[in-house]
Amino acid sequence: MKKIWAVLVVILWGLAAVQALGITRQEEKEKIMQVLADVGTMEQSASVEYYGVFGEKEKSPASFLKEVAEALGMEEKLTLSRAEEEDRKEERLSSSKGKDSLDMRIVTLTEEGQEEQYFLLSLTADGEPVKTFEWREALDDLLSGKMEDVHSTTNIIGSYEGKLSLQERNRAADELLERMDVTVVEEKRSMDLYTICGYTPLLEERVMQQGSPINLNLAMNYNEEEDRTYIYAAVPILSLDY
Repeated sequence: MKKIWAVLVVILWGLAAVQALGITRQEEKEKIMQVLADVGTMEQSASVEYYGVFGEKEKSPASFLKEVAEALGMEEKLTLSRAEEEDRKEERLSSSKGKDSLDMRIVTLTEEGQEEQYFLLSLTADGEPVKTFEWREALDDLLSGKMEDVHSTTNIIGSYEGKLSLQERNRAADELLERMDVTVVEEKRSMDLYTICGYTPLLEERVMQQGSPINLNLAMNYNEEEDRTYIYAAVPILSLDY
């Protein structure tokens, strides 16, 4: 059975300095970590997804993937593989460390003699969602100047036991939104479909949707078989199935 993740994703990278409020970057980081620690009453997980056009030409794809794994502290138990077709090559690295797992690929596509390379990364941690702070910063430092058209999502995962009522869902969501200073842009709050899109100045990452900036997407769902209510959130937009 496919497990439905309880995700409350409060993204950590690109924290705004908000100097006008007299808040330092470190204080913002600690504030967000506290919010994350208070989300849900059961197990938590976190994930980082990263993809874009790869521009590093000085190193081979395999060497670069190893370098990224080392920067993330995921250099143990590495598995490298290579697949090649007529117009497509793929270098892939998989790694695990404790409950954490890493999967990366560099895909090279050839069309009319021109090559284009794409970098894709998925990194998941169970039990220690605050690791996403370290991961996000390590990726930003390592990939700066080496990627174009970058897209990324960070998710932090938690859950509640039992089936929360609509009132209980609203209470949990509103507390998070208030603590993160979120302005709601779009929302649908019902037991069948519960999703909220909003914007917070505490996070620099954002996308435009119907002319409005969005950088926090929250959703909730109940899994009857597991008897848990899952909270999904992502910055900037949720990419997980729920």
